Amino acid sequence: MSTLIRMSEATAIALHALVFLASSGETVSATHLAAACGASEAHTMKVCQRLTKAGMLAARRGPGGGFHLARPAEDIRLCDVYSVFDGPMQKSHCMFATPACGQKQAIACIFGEKMADIQERIVRYFEETRLSDIAANCHRTLPGGETAAFGNPTDIQSPAWAKPGVRS
Repeated sequence: MSTLIRMSEATAIALHALVFLASSGETVSATHLAAACGASEAHTMKVCQRLTKAGMLAARRGPGGGFHLARPAEDIRLCDVYSVFDGPMQKSHCMFATPACGQKQAIACIFGEKMADIQERIVRYFEETRLSDIAANCHRTLPGGETAAFGNPTDIQSPAWAKPGVRS
């Protein structure tokens, strides 16, 4: 069972890919999604296939093909994405997979109630936040000071800062 603080790489890729697609509004190839997410193309493709089966993405084959959102970004909550890869979100009082303190141990939790409070906040954030919320505010600063929307595929295809000889 996964705890909330632990998130699989697949979930992280899925969240980034979905936000990228939500902010671009376009069909984007797995190659470009992988570059945007900093993941391998093979892993990104597997993640996209699972998201397609879950009804969050749709695929288009052929030239200009790729993936796009299957439903509006307003309809996809972060917890929905999390559950596709890591199962339902679990609230836990402990950040360790096997608790080191507590009922059966001689020492009380060194974090007190803080972990339960943090986990509750994270669960609430994932339940209340939709892809559209993040996509609307998702911009990044590229080396050199340029600002780019995360979901602009042209930034990934040929960013100026990635050209040989250009250093950040």
